Amino acid sequence: MKRLITFSLLFLGCLPLLVGHIQAQGEEPAKPKKFANAWVPEGRPLRGVLHFDGRQAGNPKAWQPFCERHGLVWFPFGRDGDVALFDEKFRAEVAAELKRPELVNAPVIRVGLSSNGGFTMLLAQQHPDRMLAVVAHQPLPPWAKGNEGFHFNRRTETKSSLVGTPHDISQAFRVPCIQQAGENDSVCGTIMAYGLDRYARSQEAPWTYFCLPRGGHGNVVPNELLMPWLDGVIAQRLPADVDLSKGPPKLNGIRIEDGWLADPQTLEIAEFAKYVGDKAKATWLPNEASALAWKKLGLAMPFELPEQSVAKPSGLIDKLVIHDPKSNRVVPSDSVYGEPWKIVANLKPGDVGWKASPSAGPVAVVGKVPELVRGCDWIMADNASLAHTGEVLLEFTVTDQATVYVAHDEKLAKKPDWLADWKDTGESLQGGFLGNERSFRLYEKPFPQGATVKLSPNGPSLEKQEKPQWLPWLYLTIVKRQQQP
Repeated sequence: MKRLITFSLLFLGCLPLLVGHIQAQGEEPAKPKKFANAWVPEGRPLRGVLHFDGRQAGNPKAWQPFCERHGLVWFPFGRDGDVALFDEKFRAEVAAELKRPELVNAPVIRVGLSSNGGFTMLLAQQHPDRMLAVVAHQPLPPWAKGNEGFHFNRRTETKSSLVGTPHDISQAFRVPCIQQAGENDSVCGTIMAYGLDRYARSQEAPWTYFCLPRGGHGNVVPNELLMPWLDGVIAQRLPADVDLSKGPPKLNGIRIEDGWLADPQTLEIAEFAKYVGDKAKATWLPNEASALAWKKLGLAMPFELPEQSVAKPSGLIDKLVIHDPKSNRVVPSDSVYGEPWKIVANLKPGDVGWKASPSAGPVAVVGKVPELVRGCDWIMADNASLAHTGEVLLEFTVTDQATVYVAHDEKLAKKPDWLADWKDTGESLQGGFLGNERSFRLYEKPFPQGATVKLSPNGPSLEKQEKPQWLPWLYLTIVKRQQQP
């Protein structure tokens, strides 16, 4: 009898497991969630979506209290999500999986990095009534119609859809936008974002320019600034009584005079009514908290926009000749974007400095360009000439008394012998591309009017001194007119 009772109890205890096993065999396996990384605040109405570039989204935990407070879904997107939540089919798919049908009507705060930052501005142009705000980390911003003079030697021949053709972004100026440049960004520089902000502000747009000290390409706006900035934007732009179940909300226009203004060159801030500087040139901030964070965390722009009306070089460099038979084609200064061995005007952050290789494309001279050589004429180099071993690589004539600067890769510990009688200025400019940035030391030497300047090969290859994955760079040549006594 005891054995029977024991067996009965064991059977009854296992019965739920057996039933579950039988049921499981008859069911289809659960489909994996496509949007498993999305985070939805529970227990409160949804009011919008915080749509992050997946490469910079990070951990949603840092944003959960913010999203909880504002009723926002935290949603990362990948490289294939350029349009994403502005596509009706995609939006419906997200709403269905997250079991929140009202999401189909949600306004979007979109956060993009680099070219995605630029494309986010173009999406704001297409969907200004659905875009709550734009956050652009180190953006490659669009070349704006109405601001064509701000070209940075970029030509329409380039294949880039952002800078190759001027874009109408007038509707995007209705959408609050914060652009973050990085002081040491060797991909997009600082001036393109700064220049677009200046143009946007001249159109009375609620746009913010912020420069992150020591920031490179891939850093993000600090949460200490971004969260109060978004707090202020949401308070002004999103109606308090939003009910997404009734359809897309009508977003409010931003009243610039209700916010704060800031001077990017001095970091001075003030309420709109109390700002004493040129309001059209000041960057905009939505509230006092964001203004204080902007001042505390930001880097002042060290100079005003370079003169763009002079697109061609001054003529100080003449008769440029390249002696490397593999890359000796000198092209006109106003020719195709990114072509090497040409004389270029107005050296500044964001200029294209080298032709790296057919596969890698051009590489930008960005980050800090020292005041010593900023605005000078210079020669765009062809990195293929690293292999040149002849006595002279390039030569040219200076048409006036001039100082010639050679910006030589600091990764090359052993300098070429011909630089021995050149003076080390102690200054460096920065260049490269994402993952291969570096500094270039400036060496100088004076030359009289009419002198022929002959420059020799770059020196020992980098592979013999550094890790092979580091790509070496040919020096840049910069020429500055000497001040007459």
